Amino acid sequence: MNSILCLDLGTRMGWAIRGADGRILSGQENFAPTRHDSSGVRYCLFSNWLRAKSIQAIDRVFFEAVVAHKGVAAAQIYGGFASILMVERGQPCSQAHYQGIAVGTIKKAATGKGNSSKEEVRDAVIRLFNISRRKALALTFDEADALALLHYVITTEPK
Repeated sequence: MNSILCLDLGTRMGWAIRGADGRILSGQENFAPTRHDSSGVRYCLFSNWLRAKSIQAIDRVFFEAVVAHKGVAAAQIYGGFASILMVERGQPCSQAHYQGIAVGTIKKAATGKGNSSKEEVRDAVIRLFNISRRKALALTFDEADALALLHYVITTEPK
């Protein structure tokens, strides 16, 4: 079984990993700089996080391919994170190893419709992964998005 890393790129980044043993882990990281940091600190934090997750040892990496952002800063941050992901991955950018998946495609796989709300995606992820009530209370939209992406990848991967 291939190991898979799924990311909802952003300052508050959701992530989900399916290990080679089939075990699934997920969470959210916050790469926001403190008021005494430069804005570039977020990229160093993200790069360090990827190294700590041993990204080069992961078989396949997927991320939400966002084509429209609410603002210029969000678009720049997303682009910076996507670039760092590509560099830290250290492999050719073939679709077999590094791939963006459209947001609507992810939402449709999780909820049945491509324009689902954040709440609908989170509710669907809770059902799909049989998440306990206690864990569901702490499940952020970003983590839910990463898990929805993982669900899409798992259900569409060749057997």
